[in-house]
Amino acid sequence: MKMNKVIILVLLIFLGGCTQEERKIQFIEGIKISVDTPFNTSSLVKNVNGKEITKFDLDGNRILIGDDVILCPSLDTSVPGIKTLTFEYKKQKYDVDVEVIDDIPPFISYKGDSMTVPLGTTKEILLESLGIDDKHSAVITTIVGDYNPNQSGQYPIIVRINDESGNKFEKRLKVIVEDSKESEKVKT
Repeated sequence: MKMNKVIILVLLIFLGGCTQEERKIQFIEGIKISVDTPFNTSSLVKNVNGKEITKFDLDGNRILIGDDVILCPSLDTSVPGIKTLTFEYKKQKYDVDVEVIDDIPPFISYKGDSMTVPLGTTKEILLESLGIDDKHSAVITTIVGDYNPNQSGQYPIIVRINDESGNKFEKRLKVIVEDSKESEKVKT
């Protein structure tokens, strides 16, 4: 009977110690991920019980540790912000925060170095025709330089775009304002 108690005590110590040790996962912290970038969350697991991870399944959503598995969540990087990811290992859940950052600058789809517009084209219409875009945040657009939409002439300007995340874009452009009546006279 004494031998049975010793065996049970040894088993309890052994099993209790193993269970605690097997559940220790260390994550890489402070990760910032660029918006719209594919990211495999299994790469956030630094080690399990001090052992580096060497086996992944083919799609990367599970980490294989002997017969055990760490289930790794998917991550939507289409929207910037702090994301909480929940990993599961041996019926225990582990939350890890990552930050998806907008490090993509706004852009102008208009490729030319000059643009001809009719007399009376406002700054707003001019900016619309440039195709300014930033799919992740709002932008503030400024025209630097003299531009008079009510007088024919050539106006060198700089279009500056800043988005909410601090990304910037700048384009130099020569705007040619033409009186359509005058240009028709020249054509005839």
